[in-house]
Amino acid sequence: MIKDEVTLLDAHVGAPTDRRLLRSQRTRAKIISAYLSLVHRNRREPSMREVAGHAGCALRSVFERFSNAHTMRLAALDHILVNTGPWQSARPVSDSPRECLRSLVDCRIGEYARCGVLMHHMRQYMHLPGTRECVGKIRSKILDDHLKEFYRRNFTGMGDDTWLALLDAATSLENWQRLHLEQGLPSEAIGSQWIQWISDVLVAKIPRGLADRGGDS
Repeated sequence: MIKDEVTLLDAHVGAPTDRRLLRSQRTRAKIISAYLSLVHRNRREPSMREVAGHAGCALRSVFERFSNAHTMRLAALDHILVNTGPWQSARPVSDSPRECLRSLVDCRIGEYARCGVLMHHMRQYMHLPGTRECVGKIRSKILDDHLKEFYRRNFTGMGDDTWLALLDAATSLENWQRLHLEQGLPSEAIGSQWIQWISDVLVAKIPRGLADRGGDS
């Protein structure tokens, strides 16, 4: 999405002053992109010099836009938050509970692949101004709201929110971080494990009328 943002800025043609502003915005977007890429790849805080090198700009350009590493962290978190749209499934709508679960797992893992490493990295900076607030907003918008929307669309016939809590626990950010970042499991293996866990407990207990809508695949 950072790349899309840079492309859109490139496509804009305006007055000379506007072009200077757009160049500055392009550089800022590249710096944020570089920061996110380095955190995701190295699982540690990059130096300002490393960010500049990865972004292909001068170190001075980084400091002109971000006074220190923490302002860059907050900008990265804000970028994730601003560029997250409503929940959308990559899979076609299905009446099969198992396919619904696959859709949920695909969505959750996709979201974690985009922001999970950064969120894990930010745990050590929660004491700094603004971090806890930004992380909380991302959790609410990306994780909680998306899960509730999925549940509302696909499992409203299950009675109460006990199953929502189960889905949340089984596919939580912390679970993904443990399996992927600590145990090194790839996304496909995590997805299969989650589907099996949830199927064992959830699908077997879905009210018959809901489970019979489309049958398992």
